[in-house]
Amino acid sequence: MKTERARVRRTRTLLCTKNRNRVRFRGFAVIVCLLFAVSLAADAHAATEAIASKTADVGGLKIHYLISGQGPAVILLHGYTQTSRMWRPIIPARAQRFTVVAPDLPDQDYIHDKYMNELINGVFLPETRAGLLAVVDRVRETSGIDGVILGGTELPLILRESHYEGIPFLNTTKIHVEAAVDRMLS
Repeated sequence: MKTERARVRRTRTLLCTKNRNRVRFRGFAVIVCLLFAVSLAADAHAATEAIASKTADVGGLKIHYLISGQGPAVILLHGYTQTSRMWRPIIPARAQRFTVVAPDLPDQDYIHDKYMNELINGVFLPETRAGLLAVVDRVRETSGIDGVILGGTELPLILRESHYEGIPFLNTTKIHVEAAVDRMLS
């Protein structure tokens, strides 16, 4: 009986010690995670400060856009976003290699309207295609872009060419599928 009590007491002591160590480890892990999060937030804040907000006057039409980085210029074009602010978390990583341009109203409203009310429903009108290419022309005129990132799965269905007047269209659906297949096969 005495031996059994001693064994139970040792087991309880071991369990308490393990639990205390777990609590200490969890506390340490929480502190490390918090420090890491603060570090990431500081980096993100510093990176987003490098994003310039500009306005250009093109044929009497004021166009707001965000711009950041150096290198070949690309435009972030997407049909579902409301404003260029949606791109802020993405811009810093791209701006390490490119000059990134994210257009705002009125072009973004136009793209969103056509994307949501036509393209998603399988309606591909020649005048919509012409309007999207006019957006590319305006941004090229104001920012000298070197590429257009087609960030929606329907955009490559209406902008089928790989280039437009020397500007490459980067089909993100195709890029992601090719990368996934390459990764699976390697």
